[in-house]
Amino acid sequence: GTHTYNNIPVYQDPNSGVIVTGTMTVVVTDISATIANTYRFQVTINYTYLSRNYSLSISTIRASDI
Repeated sequence: GTHTYNNIPVYQDPNSGVIVTGTMTVVVTDISATIANTYRFQVTINYTYLSRNYSLSISTIRASDI
């Protein structure tokens, strides 16, 4: 499934103290058809800093403990 979290603190400017917030989206996909009892997790963070849009995406694969 997909889960979205808003207002995640991403960065605090050391000079002004302003905290930059963003949106984190987590997508969990069952890939058991390829590898038995395995799930893929993808985390994406989107934020805007100094009028520029940024996006960071990381993924990993996890086997079930069962």
